[in-house]
Amino acid sequence: MKLVGAFFDFARRVMDATEKGGLPRNDKVKLKHLLDRTGKRYTILAKGLLSSLDLEGGHNKTDKNDSQKLAQLLERANERIFHEKEPFTKKEQEEIADIFKKAYVSRKTERWFELQLDELLAEEMHEYLTGRKTLRTNIPTKKVVRMKPADESDVRIEKPKVKA
Repeated sequence: MKLVGAFFDFARRVMDATEKGGLPRNDKVKLKHLLDRTGKRYTILAKGLLSSLDLEGGHNKTDKNDSQKLAQLLERANERIFHEKEPFTKKEQEEIADIFKKAYVSRKTERWFELQLDELLAEEMHEYLTGRKTLRTNIPTKKVVRMKPADESDVRIEKPKVKA
């Protein structure tokens, strides 16, 4: 499976630079593992947040303007983070709160998002919102559990131990 996206392009550039810089092999392996795990985590976080907001490219029940607004907020946040500033202004935090509130996402999740956002996560989410990456969620609407009847061979009866 080939992973694609801005983060994985970044990871490839880092790994290429380590090859040219002569990083020892065991450090390269550790760095590659760390970058792969981080990339997968950001992909999962981005998909989870956008699924909970129901903003996969603006196709769903949430207003398409919210999708575009969040994409713009993420782009500006990414630029501010790059210049070592806080990702969101007070006004933008209020806009995010409004988007999360419309999607019935908790205040705690909203606050976590505002505090944990970094340029890589913002870029990953922005790719999904602008349609450069597709978001596929195969989350069932209802979990169904099927029980099969127990066979006689599956049941073990243990005799109680009697002390003499």
